[in-house]
Amino acid sequence: FNAGQPDVSNVFGGALWTLDFNLWCAASGIARVHMQQGLNFRYASWQPRDTDRAPRQTKPSYYGDVAAASALGNLKEGRVRVANLPMEGETSAAYATYVDGVLKRVVLINMQTYNYSTAADGVTRPGRVYSFGVPEGCGGEANAVTVERLIANGSNVLSGVTFNGISYNVELDEGRPVVQDNVTRDESLGIEEDGIVNVVVPDASAAIVQLGCTGASAGTKDAYKRWMWF
Repeated sequence: FNAGQPDVSNVFGGALWTLDFNLWCAASGIARVHMQQGLNFRYASWQPRDTDRAPRQTKPSYYGDVAAASALGNLKEGRVRVANLPMEGETSAAYATYVDGVLKRVVLINMQTYNYSTAADGVTRPGRVYSFGVPEGCGGEANAVTVERLIANGSNVLSGVTFNGISYNVELDEGRPVVQDNVTRDESLGIEEDGIVNVVVPDASAAIVQLGCTGASAGTKDAYKRWMWF
């Protein structure tokens, strides 16, 4: 309504909503989603040109689009399916992506509000540890997974967003991807001996865990039943 609510529809929290909404649709059997765009729309992914109401810019929700694309992967690679992983509470969401029945990725979304502007000085940003089991055949020779993070300084920020250490800020290179040296990219995380992966996800952020599973893990869709968070 009215092209979105100021400081609600156009902030980083909207990027987390975009990621969650698109994956929920995929898990519900919806094959395609069209996200409404428009000039001066607060919830649009970008503002293509300057107007008297808003400058040209890449908006936070665009990063949610990019994260959703990473979660789905190459749709021509095989038969891609998304499963919603039931979670406790209303501020966490999780999804698993399968390609031809093989577990490929797990998406963790921590939607607990965190506002950088009101956080106390010197206090570490809160977060949650999400733990889940993976089948044999994941992690490759290094027995490790790769974590891509969707993050910003807080739920309520309008800029400074990155996905996997990359910014698409129009002021950097006309919206082209630019690697940020101060943000972790392709974070490597080891798999425990019992096949458990523990991922810390700061409040108001998301993580896409690329598992590197092979065909040997096909038919292990029940692995998510070991899912837990604390």
